[in-house]
Amino acid sequence: MGNEWAKESERHGSGGEKFADIRDFKFKDNHTHNIRILPGKTDDDFPCYGYVIHWIPQMNSKKGRPIVHSFEKKCVVCDFVSELWTEINRLKEEEDMTDESPEVKKVYAKIQAIGGKKKYDMNVLDREDMFGEDKNKKPVIMPKRLSASSTIWKPVFEYAKNPKWGSPSNAKTGYDFEITIEGEQERRKYNLAPDRDASPLTDEELEAVKRGYDLPKLRKATSVADFQDILKNAKPPYNEIVNRIGDDDSEDKEDKEDKNDKGSKEKNEAEEPEEKETPHPQEEKKTEKQKEPEVEKETAKEPEEVEEPETAESSASDDSDDPNNINSYECKGQCDKEDAGCKDCPVQTDCVELQPYVIKAKKLDINIDQDAEEIVKQVKEKEKPEEKVEEKAEEKKEGKIMGKKKRTLPF
Repeated sequence: MGNEWAKESERHGSGGEKFADIRDFKFKDNHTHNIRILPGKTDDDFPCYGYVIHWIPQMNSKKGRPIVHSFEKKCVVCDFVSELWTEINRLKEEEDMTDESPEVKKVYAKIQAIGGKKKYDMNVLDREDMFGEDKNKKPVIMPKRLSASSTIWKPVFEYAKNPKWGSPSNAKTGYDFEITIEGEQERRKYNLAPDRDASPLTDEELEAVKRGYDLPKLRKATSVADFQDILKNAKPPYNEIVNRIGDDDSEDKEDKEDKNDKGSKEKNEAEEPEEKETPHPQEEKKTEKQKEPEVEKETAKEPEEVEEPETAESSASDDSDDPNNINSYECKGQCDKEDAGCKDCPVQTDCVELQPYVIKAKKLDINIDQDAEEIVKQVKEKEKPEEKVEEKAEEKKEGKIMGKKKRTLPF
């Protein structure tokens, strides 16, 4: 089936329930981990499942609740965060402020609490802790579910796309990764490197693939009902986001979704743990009783076991210092493939993809110092004035909430 990692990388450029039998992979302070990413359970299954997750602070609670959706979709929370970044850029450009200005820090703090993080769930073998028990209490190799944010999945994809290494999950030619952790808690630094030799899966390890988690079912998109409930109970100023939701989200939609879920209305909450991951059942244990989701402490103080700003649910401010994040570079979108520095840059691929938009942005007098996604967004808006006119007419017809067109759910 070819190198599925390369296909997925090209595609993206780049809450579920808690069950008693889950085996989640957890990073440790000042430790070296060795993992083997497992292939999909069938030839049609991609080895990882990607999603975006926002953690929304809740009223009268120390617990946050997650809003989950696919990479391809954007929700009203994404729009809200995008507007906050626009405000930061305005303060810097028009008010001559810096990152240290109190007004800018205040906006950064809002983004930090709810900024969506792109993550991938993976079935992995933890070489330190490979064995669990089957339903007959006999020791067998058991996969773990690793929820990886950009610090982990970006270098994994880079190695996977490199012909020298190829797919890390291939049963015969795949290889282990060594992940070195330096520092503690939010000060952790992560370094990921592949082992030199391939590590073909043994017959026993191939049997373990069958016990892997059904990754797409781990991260169901937040339902309409839960989406509204989470935003209605959000702490200020995030409670205002619910006003951006249109009236088209009728009970009929909710009823339809409930029927599709076969009457299941469990909250799409999960632990907000080390990686703010949401566990899910193994396929062979689907009928086991579910436990109520638990959520760790949020926002101002990171949970005791919060993984790190990146591999756990990293904050937006942490991402700004991430060498794998294109927005950390002032030269983003201006890649010179002949330049030695550009050749070694970890975000060269993203930079090359952004480059045509930066060129257009200059011609359209669009600020190129802002967030990469915002550059792309503004270029597309200016290139399609006729769509903008139609959008304005529709906004006038439907009415605006806080100056923004109401959006229908879920995304």
